[in-house]
Amino acid sequence: MFSLTQIRSESEVSANLKKSNFDEWRKKLRAAAKKSDFGGVLLLLDSDSKSFQGHPFCAVIAAKRLAQSDLSVGAGSQFSVVCSFASVEFESWFISAIAGFQDLPGGRVVRLPEHLPPDPEIQPLNAKGWMRSVVSTGYRPTHDQAVFAEKLNFDLLRENRNRSFQRLEHAVQQLIDAMRTGSHVVSPLDK
Repeated sequence: MFSLTQIRSESEVSANLKKSNFDEWRKKLRAAAKKSDFGGVLLLLDSDSKSFQGHPFCAVIAAKRLAQSDLSVGAGSQFSVVCSFASVEFESWFISAIAGFQDLPGGRVVRLPEHLPPDPEIQPLNAKGWMRSVVSTGYRPTHDQAVFAEKLNFDLLRENRNRSFQRLEHAVQQLIDAMRTGSHVVSPLDK
């Protein structure tokens, strides 16, 4: 059997990744691996950090270093782990597909501006703030992320060629393939 386990909220994991060379993250993986039906983890984080391990932040390098560190606690042999980062924030995906948001709960509406950001993975740098400006009653990440994620039009997101979302889809496919074959995966790793 293969199951995905939520280890912690994104903000708690993100804060702990920056501390003590992934020790807290590996501690959570070890605890999750003790579950009898534990098969894997999909780690999805925002890539809005300015630095990572003392260097300018790069989502690819950060994901590879995280994946590499996961090998020491059984990833790849006992369970699967795939790491993915949304560029720059999770809300960037909402902006890429903003035209598809209709029928929000409570009569809320999205007021589309005359010009949409041409590449939401780069601009606006404050995607949460941009969302606050276009949602009729504002945007509160802790409350609204789930609502928008549920109504996210994946076809629009794919049409806009959002690279970080393409990586997420690939990561999910890697987990599905691991489940189907019964072999575990750690991704991304340098090959």
